[in-house]
Amino acid sequence: MIRISNTGLVLVRSVEKFDTIRLTQMKPRLIAHRGNINGPNPEMENHPEHIRTALQLGFDVEIDVRHVGGMILLGHDSSQHKVEWPLLEDRRIWCHAKTIITFQTLLSNRRINCFYLNTEEIVLTSQGYIWTFGIEAVPNTIYGGNSGCMSNMPSVYGICSDYVQTIQSTSD
Repeated sequence: MIRISNTGLVLVRSVEKFDTIRLTQMKPRLIAHRGNINGPNPEMENHPEHIRTALQLGFDVEIDVRHVGGMILLGHDSSQHKVEWPLLEDRRIWCHAKTIITFQTLLSNRRINCFYLNTEEIVLTSQGYIWTFGIEAVPNTIYGGNSGCMSNMPSVYGICSDYVQTIQSTSD
C-alpha cells in the first residue's frame, strides 16, 4: 500500500512496517485548461478535437461540462459541443460541472472525475483530489490558478493551466 502524506513523503507499506521515501523527482500532472496548451484559445476551448489533441500530447484535460436535456455538452459560458459519456470517463479528463444539476448527474457515474466550483477556493473532486483555485499553490493538491510557470510552486499533485506545454518544456 502506498500513501502520500501532507508533507510530500510517500509511505510504502511493507510486510512489517511503513518505510518513508521522499519524492524529489515526481513531476506534477499537467492539466490543459479547456484543452489549451499554449495559452488561451477561446475559439477552440472545450472543443472535442482540441481536447483530443491535448490528450494525444500526453496532457490531462480540464473541461467545462453541462447536462442539458439529457445531453452532455461542453462550453464555458454556454453549451456548445455535444459529447458522449466515454470521453468523460477517460481517467485523464477532469470534468468541471458548471451547474449543480450537472454535478449530480456526473456523480452518478463513478468512472467520471468531476468537481463543482463556483466561487470556492478549495473543492474536493469525486475521486478525492483537492483542487485549489485563486489561492497560492498548496502541496499535494491540484493548483488551478492557471499559472504559466512553475517558480514558487510547492510539490503540487497537478497544475491546471492554459500553458501546460510551456510548463512542460521549462521543467524538463
